[in-house]
Amino acid sequence: MSDVLSSTIKYASKQYPKLDDDELYDLLCNLNYQLQHRQPHSPMWFNYMGMQYPQDLISYQEILWKVKPTLVVETGTLGGGCTLFFAFILDSMMRLGRIPDYRIVTIDIRPDLSLHPELMAHPRINFLNGNSVSPETVEKVKSHWKPGMVTAVFLDDGHSMDDVLAEMEAYGPLVSVGSYMVAEDTCFGYYLPVGNGPLHAVEEYLKRHGEWEIDRFPERWLCTQHPCGWLRRVS
Repeated sequence: MSDVLSSTIKYASKQYPKLDDDELYDLLCNLNYQLQHRQPHSPMWFNYMGMQYPQDLISYQEILWKVKPTLVVETGTLGGGCTLFFAFILDSMMRLGRIPDYRIVTIDIRPDLSLHPELMAHPRINFLNGNSVSPETVEKVKSHWKPGMVTAVFLDDGHSMDDVLAEMEAYGPLVSVGSYMVAEDTCFGYYLPVGNGPLHAVEEYLKRHGEWEIDRFPERWLCTQHPCGWLRRVS
């Protein structure tokens, strides 16, 4: 076997997550983050800002296809691109007969609903204006949920440890066994040095809740915005 081929196989089969001394991986992820968050060139979905790596959107699509949720809860609507992306995927799944129907509940604290006209017009998207962990907002989300419903949750609102942990505690119980809760932007604390952030919230949540595990498979596209943040409910 040639040295080139041997080297290719070695790196193709390298186990993820990164090694602690893998400075090249840190550099690539940090560069990817900086490039994709330059305004106004953040990744867009039908002209709506999504603020997600394209490779993470592929993983979102794979998760939605696999678990077949009829309820998706998203915190942090922001530009609305990710919300519309979810709707496009779920609309396609409905047309293919993979799910009978669905509902997206997306939450943002910003008051100007005119920022998201397509979201307002979509018959299966419910926009909630408010604090994602306030009792009133949580109850409104729960009004769309019922026991036995297949539910997936995506958390991208506040990025402090306390904020993310509060969201996980509020919405984690809604997630069905086998489905996912994604704590987004765990890159803060993983390859971007910050204080207590989403990654630390994941660590604390897993200490409290043994019914969850980290799924590293969605991270296989070299760089992800959510390392260790893809949580699957196992019981």
